[in-house]
Amino acid sequence: MAEEKKEARDPTLLKSLQGHKDRITKAIFHPSLKQVISSSNDGTIFAWGLRPNARPNKFAGHKGPVTDVAVNDRGTLIASCSRD
Repeated sequence: MAEEKKEARDPTLLKSLQGHKDRITKAIFHPSLKQVISSSNDGTIFAWGLRPNARPNKFAGHKGPVTDVAVNDRGTLIASCSRD
């Protein structure tokens, strides 16, 4: 059982979301948008819709790992931090 807990905390398991090519650094849920916003060491941000068969929106442009991501209350602005 201890091994299962260790695996569940392993951040590389979050890579199972199709899209990011490296470890996810942050994932947040925005309730009014019904989306999960994720950032990654691969320099991308994705907005994942929770509807069946919804395709994620990809935001690219950072040249380094994206270390943090946030969304304003209305869901009209995404802010990100990167090492670039």
